[in-house]
Amino acid sequence: MPIPLIKIVLTSAKIMARPINSIMINRFKHAREELRSRHFLIWFGRQCVKFENAADSLMIADKEKVKLFQVDPYKISQEAALTKGIEYFVEIVFFYGVIFTIIGYEIKKALESSAKLKAQI
Repeated sequence: MPIPLIKIVLTSAKIMARPINSIMINRFKHAREELRSRHFLIWFGRQCVKFENAADSLMIADKEKVKLFQVDPYKISQEAALTKGIEYFVEIVFFYGVIFTIIGYEIKKALESSAKLKAQI
């Protein structure tokens, strides 16, 4: 019973993150250039591209093919970096936030159950 519930919660979190992505992308695309959060998300998007390049090079055995498909994070446009940064940021905050909340709840529940069992003995 708990496994389908967890799948439902995680799937719902991913589905709810999609409109948030769209809202944030529209907001930051039309934001002022000097906005610090915009600069952070552009920087974060470029770091995500670096991470994807590193992950690709670790997973693919033929290193020469990887070099052909790697993207230089500083040559992508600010809009592409902003979009990538928002997508990763929202996924990390919402999706993994939900996962860690569920984990924390389950640990708390197990500790309380263990304490009740110890009190009974």
